[in-house]
Amino acid sequence: LKHMTAYEILSGLVGSEMCIRDRSMALHSYSSGRSSRSIIENARNQVAKMIEAHPSEIFFTGSGTESNNIVIWSILHQKKKHVITSAIEHPAVLKVLSELNHFGLTYDILPVDSTGLINPADLKSAIKSNTGLISIMHINYEVGTVQKIEKLIQIAKEHSVLFHSDCVQSIGKIPISTKKLEADYMSFSAHKFYGPKGIGFLFKKKGLSIKPLII
Repeated sequence: LKHMTAYEILSGLVGSEMCIRDRSMALHSYSSGRSSRSIIENARNQVAKMIEAHPSEIFFTGSGTESNNIVIWSILHQKKKHVITSAIEHPAVLKVLSELNHFGLTYDILPVDSTGLINPADLKSAIKSNTGLISIMHINYEVGTVQKIEKLIQIAKEHSVLFHSDCVQSIGKIPISTKKLEADYMSFSAHKFYGPKGIGFLFKKKGLSIKPLII
């Protein structure tokens, strides 16, 4: 993607807000609905290109927190309800796991060393027969540790366990490619790379499923 000026970004945001505001009139104005749909799909294509994903793998949410929640809540619908995470994850992961413990979800929290890194051997030891998800943040939001998740993802694949990564702090700072990281799910937030607040998105690898939070 080309670098955009502040004016171009602001113009795009204002135009999008005005058009999406008109979605409430979509039933009465087909053209307004089509314009809104066009803006959303263009944004989907843009973020998909940023992380080398297919547009069909991008799901817009209200925040990175909501993206994390969708992935973790979806585990409740699987047979394997054990989750592995780390001690330095965002509350959007740790607090959700704690709450869902009441619904039968179990989890283990891996320690990190003085630099915030996880020992791959600890991850291997924590995997159980009923482990359904490993959720490890890519870049820590407080100390800035860049987790070596490529190795952790490889371990997950060897044990046929789904891997989710909170990449909210990664995008816009370092190159992110779904083809290189090969995580099954990745969470992002627009305001971290000059997008509007109140918008996030979830990368879901093709063929995998998620469950809606609201039915």
